[in-house]
Amino acid sequence: MSRIPDRTSPLPQPQARGSVSDRRCILLCAAIFLLAAAATNPVVEMGFNDDWSFAHIAREFAATGRLSYNGWPAMMLIPQIVWAAGFIKLFGFSFFALRASTVVLGLLLVPVLYRLGRGCGLTPQFAVFATLLIMLSPLFLPLAVSFMSDVPAFFFFVLCLYGGVQSWKASTAKACGRWAGLVVLAGVLSGLDRQIYWLAPLSFLPVAAWIQRRRKGAAMLLAAAWLSVVAVVAFFVPWYKAKPYSIDEHTLDAWKHATPGYLAFRTSHMVGQFAVTLALILLPLLAGYVIPGFGAATRKTAAFAMAGVLALGFVLVRFHPLPSMGNGLTEYGILGRQIIELGVKPVILGPVIRGLLTMVVVLSCAGCGLALWKQRGTAGARIGRDPAAPLLWLGLVFCAVWCLAILYRSASSAAPWFDRHLIALMPLAAVPLLRHYQTHIGQSVSRWSWALLALMALYGVATTHDALAAGRARLTAAHALERAGVPRTEILAGLEYDGWTQLETAGFINNSLIGNPAGAYRQVTCTGPGVVQLWYLGMMPAIRPRYFVTTSSLPGLEDAPAAPVDFTTWMPPARRNVFTQILPGGASAGCR
Repeated sequence: MSRIPDRTSPLPQPQARGSVSDRRCILLCAAIFLLAAAATNPVVEMGFNDDWSFAHIAREFAATGRLSYNGWPAMMLIPQIVWAAGFIKLFGFSFFALRASTVVLGLLLVPVLYRLGRGCGLTPQFAVFATLLIMLSPLFLPLAVSFMSDVPAFFFFVLCLYGGVQSWKASTAKACGRWAGLVVLAGVLSGLDRQIYWLAPLSFLPVAAWIQRRRKGAAMLLAAAWLSVVAVVAFFVPWYKAKPYSIDEHTLDAWKHATPGYLAFRTSHMVGQFAVTLALILLPLLAGYVIPGFGAATRKTAAFAMAGVLALGFVLVRFHPLPSMGNGLTEYGILGRQIIELGVKPVILGPVIRGLLTMVVVLSCAGCGLALWKQRGTAGARIGRDPAAPLLWLGLVFCAVWCLAILYRSASSAAPWFDRHLIALMPLAAVPLLRHYQTHIGQSVSRWSWALLALMALYGVATTHDALAAGRARLTAAHALERAGVPRTEILAGLEYDGWTQLETAGFINNSLIGNPAGAYRQVTCTGPGVVQLWYLGMMPAIRPRYFVTTSSLPGLEDAPAAPVDFTTWMPPARRNVFTQILPGGASAGCR
């Protein structure tokens, strides 16, 4: 990796098209993504994380043409459900068909991400790196082979972002209006899947209008586009709240009763976790800045920066070693301990690995900061003329309103934040940083960056494969009980299996956040030892389990006659088991 050149002008740039055609680059990225998705072996007729609830809505919509919410998702999911219904009509209902619908959207996302990078001045190699950095991320890949709502909403968000960049650059009012139409269409669809993405068109269009304010007619078209988004939001927010079994998180009520100390703690904790987790998922990119950044600094500055790295790294390793947010990236792989099933999961990232990873992330951030500081004068003078400037400014405005929205929502304990919520910020940070590297440091991506990208991609494939393999094993154990005549309502086999049981039996989840119909939620009383009381059991009173499918033998339970189910994983330990256990005397547990 080269040192930062001491020059006042950027490095000479290649022509808009490199020696490798854009089409071949797109096909290469698509092929790599498909290979990675196939390697996870996403074949299990059971949900993944929360998507069992979405799958039930999609099945009912395909059969009846009506959107029937069920008390679990707080998102509208409309484009995702309509898209998936087409796959159900073609191939019949199956969880694999629903996963295939998400994989197809992932394939469609590849050219949009690549073209976004190219439109911001990245050469083919840098645009390929930006695309694969997102598509192969261990945060994105598990979602891309599931039916979670993150990928469909993100697909439309990136389309909206691309339209915003093009409307900024448009040379005529007519062209600006056409691109504003894409911003409206894609932004509305993104928000109809996950409501927070409505912030994209609502923030992009005013920025573009300011840039185009001197072009006759352009600002009026952009203002009309913005008002159309407002009208859509004003219609669908009350529409969703009026739907039976929709969710109201009561965030405003939480703000009314929250103390300043509680809000300050939640805010600072959330901002810190978001910052370090975003740095973690961008680590392959940031690592390329380490040698150029420290090499360009004076000895005094480098020593001061290294002292800061050691101090901050020690604090994080001591109190919040990475990964620290949970959900997609945890020390257990995907999801944490006893989040979706009973039993103790093996630790994948031990304390030493997490400590080293934390220090590398802090070091990479310091190197990037030093590199940006070194070029602050040159970059600042030329940023307005840089092809990546529109994305940078649109991204900064979106991030500002996005952070305010997340802060507002964070007041409610019923609205947790997860690392997968950061997916939208990945292209907003990655493309400008890659453009800066390409312009001021080197015309090829660092070998360290490629190596770390490959390593994180392999980790993402392996942990996704293992999570799905564990799901297949749990499902096999549950099906063995069903074949032996045990009713499904007497089996506790994990969130995805149990949630489907509750929906098939009662039609909705017993969620206290359901406001319509009134009285749908019922208070419950739970019985049984604490070792079998998973956090969601009170939401699923249709289940009165006598048999417990666990990932490890639990104290206080006895082994059932059913033999353990063996399965193989890529991450150690390679051989694992799923057990079937019962309460002493064959008693039942659950909530009523």
